[in-house]
Amino acid sequence: MTPSITVHFLTLPGTRVDRIFWVLEELGIEYGTRCHVPGKGGIPQSLKDVTKLGKSPVIEIDGRIASETGSIIHNLLAAHPAPGIESSPSNDSYFWSHFSEGTMMLHLQPSRVLGMMDGAMDRRLSKEGAAGAHALYKLFNDNWVTRNVQAQLDFVEDFLSRNENFSGSDKLGEGDFMMAYPLNTLAYGMRAGDFKIGPASKKWLDRMRARPAWSRGLKRMAEAQKAQAKL
Repeated sequence: MTPSITVHFLTLPGTRVDRIFWVLEELGIEYGTRCHVPGKGGIPQSLKDVTKLGKSPVIEIDGRIASETGSIIHNLLAAHPAPGIESSPSNDSYFWSHFSEGTMMLHLQPSRVLGMMDGAMDRRLSKEGAAGAHALYKLFNDNWVTRNVQAQLDFVEDFLSRNENFSGSDKLGEGDFMMAYPLNTLAYGMRAGDFKIGPASKKWLDRMRARPAWSRGLKRMAEAQKAQAKL
């Protein structure tokens, strides 16, 4: 019996749910969707009713909730073998899957949040207070984020200049599905132009974005958001 799968996600731009839609489409798995609209208090009650932490994205498989995109992707690949995709991660796939969140997003996520706060300081603080807040943000961004992220991108570039995929082979693995999110954010998303992305990294990313399953995933997500907006 085919398991019933529902993807729960927030209607926000540039979220990690992109990689979940992509992997589901690559594996050819049937699934449903449910959008959750953030309210004034942030996490909507509808999502808290699904998962106590209010995390997004999560998937529901036959009533069981699974969270953390790395874990979700690992389990989906293991349970649904597909041509050209690793069911069991290679050493490289395993490493890059953890590198994606444990190293790259460790720097990018707080930078994104603090950047949003920095943009609101002029409205919320006095002129002197806002100037101080901007200076602190710049210090943090220049000395912690920029320095580390560029070094990480150079590390990624070195690997992809010698390997076809993050799996280390011609197959896609969980490392590829995980690394696509930070690289896509830096190349085409909210942080586009902030860092130098090497030619091998850009070539790999463009090849992923050209895959039919990538486009189908984005279309499915957009359709779900459009349907939610009509409610």
